[in-house]
Amino acid sequence: MQSSPRVSPPSPQTNRLIRSALAWTLLGATIAVTHGADYYVAVEGSDLAGGTRAQPWATVAHALTKVAPGDNVLVRGGIYRQQILMDGKAGGISGAPGKPITVRSAPGEEASFFLSRLMTKPEDWQPAGPIFGPRRPAA
Repeated sequence: MQSSPRVSPPSPQTNRLIRSALAWTLLGATIAVTHGADYYVAVEGSDLAGGTRAQPWATVAHALTKVAPGDNVLVRGGIYRQQILMDGKAGGISGAPGKPITVRSAPGEEASFFLSRLMTKPEDWQPAGPIFGPRRPAA
């Protein structure tokens, strides 16, 4: 009768290596599961488009009504003059614990926002000495 070869237990260094590889594998799987979709907004976009890099939306406000928790809104380079509601109201969707909705510039690009109210009607303005300033609501 032949005896089976004797296998010695792994060394502490091998155990650490195996545990480290397992941890990195689990971390990678967790990141893959929790990372949502990427959607795009661009100055030349349209809110009737699909929100892809090739067919971006025009406004962040619209994007926030379409994305899901964990998704990313990547804003292409440019200057944006638009109102952004990021509080889950007015049709916007909120993130969830561990799944925030992220709004940031697209990688390698710079987006700038002027978030002040657009004042396009003459009644929005009032004389303020030698210059005009925004009309203030009556107290």
